[in-house]
Amino acid sequence: MKKARVLTVLRNSYVDPLNPSRSLFERVLEPLSLLEDDCIEHRQIAESAVSEVNVHNYDILYLSRHKTETIRRLAEGFIAAGKQVIYDLDDLVTQFPRNNIANWSSKDISTFHNILTLSTTIVLANDSILSHLPEELQKKAIVIPTGIRVNEDLFLMRKDPKGVVFVNGDNLKFGFFKKALFETLRSFSEEIGEPISVYADTEVEFAGEFPYISKGTFPSCDFRKILAAESYKFGISPLASTEDPAFYEFNVCKSPVKYLLYGSLGIPCIYSNNPIYTSVVENEVTGLIVANTIDAWTGALRRLSHDSDLREKISKNSFESVYRNFNLETMSNKIKHAIFV
Repeated sequence: MKKARVLTVLRNSYVDPLNPSRSLFERVLEPLSLLEDDCIEHRQIAESAVSEVNVHNYDILYLSRHKTETIRRLAEGFIAAGKQVIYDLDDLVTQFPRNNIANWSSKDISTFHNILTLSTTIVLANDSILSHLPEELQKKAIVIPTGIRVNEDLFLMRKDPKGVVFVNGDNLKFGFFKKALFETLRSFSEEIGEPISVYADTEVEFAGEFPYISKGTFPSCDFRKILAAESYKFGISPLASTEDPAFYEFNVCKSPVKYLLYGSLGIPCIYSNNPIYTSVVENEVTGLIVANTIDAWTGALRRLSHDSDLREKISKNSFESVYRNFNLETMSNKIKHAIFV
């Protein structure tokens, strides 16, 4: 099989502009890396180098949430030369919640739609996003769920776990329950006599709300190693659900990346009762699913804090579940099919 020549344009995160995009890393760079010895030649360039690209040296332009005129013109060049343009989409990016720091302008959205229209294939992270695409774009869309590199050595680093971890990439996707969540975390932290470890791109909304230790941001390339080395007792993944209509539509189009992250490391976790989690987490087996109420979260926090047998069961089961159902190899094979079929 002749190797396909794939070009990816790198970009930084929209919510943490000083760091590379996690979506691009998780959805494109990592899965493509597994295909490099098999069926592709992969080159990565900065957007500043796009003007130097000769489209005839490539077969495929692979994009992820790109939205600039520079990229639109590059995509036009690939299409004019009879090449493929694959666009990966893992969020309802045109409808960010009102408090999200990554909100796109009308110009951004227009350029984004133009690039989608040019694309020969649109790769979606889930079926929920599909329903938001115009019918003509749905015809060229395929769904490839997010995968993760599962490393048993990182799982085996889990020894003598301590503390609670909260990984929050950008502003909390909450409206009604946010204040109650902060109150719950503050009461629980005071009850156990220790702060919660927080990894976040922005902490403004956390300041003074509950006791926590800022662990900084989390670039994808080495974050799992960092998290595994800390060996946390359990994690939390709160997310607005049906009780909060202003956030629900956006949240239900997200991917269960926190489950993949925690599960791949064997970190037991409490998840909000949102479809992105209930569709993959088996309650009390691979995680705890709770309603977004003070009583439900307080009970789950206390239970997972005190019940070591439950933590051990969830740790083992969630690791096995993620390895079986969401390993990176499965995702890469589906991308391979999209490239060559």
